[in-house]
Amino acid sequence: MWRLAPVRKETENLMPTQNNTPDHTKANGLNLAQRVVLQSAVLGKLYKMHKEEKRELEKQLAPGDKRTVTNDQGVKLGTASMSQPNKKAVCTDPAVLLGMAEDYGLEITDSLPDKEDPRSQKIIDLLFEDHKELFDSDISKEDKKFLSGKILEEWQITGRLPVGWEIRDASTSRMSINKATDNVAKAAIEHMITRASNSLAEITDGKETK
Repeated sequence: MWRLAPVRKETENLMPTQNNTPDHTKANGLNLAQRVVLQSAVLGKLYKMHKEEKRELEKQLAPGDKRTVTNDQGVKLGTASMSQPNKKAVCTDPAVLLGMAEDYGLEITDSLPDKEDPRSQKIIDLLFEDHKELFDSDISKEDKKFLSGKILEEWQITGRLPVGWEIRDASTSRMSINKATDNVAKAAIEHMITRASNSLAEITDGKETK
């Protein structure tokens, strides 16, 4: 009499697998949020130092100067230079400017005076008396802000919106990084930055910096 051999489950032949993908959070002891906050602190320190030392270097360079920067082995690392200002001729007398324009056959255009010029208000007054239809009616920015605030408050409370108004986003969403400012937190950040500075990879997630 024939007997059937018992069927072996495929899972019995499978060897346990191991995930060899490096876990940067475990490898360097810092998670993503910690790295981002520390990077922000380091960048703040570097920017402040860079700004101060750049100002000192600017004092040492005259317009047109260029300084080549090398390492101890003479390898060029970059340059620091101060640009030579371009020159331009500026006419300080409008009558002279118009006279020369006529001599060269250039077109002379008429324009309104600046708002600070008293003549500007005189022109507006004359136009308003005889040609009021040329003006657009409006209200000040301060009054617009006042009315906008009143309408927004009413909408937030009752959900009602007057005809001619709509609710829009006043700003876009953005992520912000804020470092704690109390003494203990600042000391902890300083300690972690000092520890991390021995290996930049700790706060760059192992990525190569160039």
